[in-house]
Amino acid sequence: GVLRPSSKFLKKYESLPQTAIYTWRFTDNEYCIDPTDKNGMLPDICYGGTDDYPLSYFINETLFRFMSVPTLLARINEPPVGGYGCNVRSEEDLIKREVVFELSRDVVAGEELFMDYGLTYDRSGYDPS
Repeated sequence: GVLRPSSKFLKKYESLPQTAIYTWRFTDNEYCIDPTDKNGMLPDICYGGTDDYPLSYFINETLFRFMSVPTLLARINEPPVGGYGCNVRSEEDLIKREVVFELSRDVVAGEELFMDYGLTYDRSGYDPS
């Protein structure tokens, strides 16, 4: 994803609120990792880009395509209530602005990955059933 100052991400979020579903917010709230495209959708590959610079998305998708990254880790969900729990944990490096994901237990091929989103994650949209 693209490392963005939280203030810049909030501008994108105002017009494209669906971006929050896939964006990693660092615990110090200073930066976010945004894997979404210019339309706020989550593609299979993040090419980067920003609205701050004209043609930024186009340049990243064409000239800097080799720097693209898969967005698979942005698709890790929280476990369902009554499910088997988490099988992924994360650790942030606030200096490097990196997030490392690792398995917390063995998983079998095809098993869905789950992690705890933390105490401050807004779950108000979750289905109560």
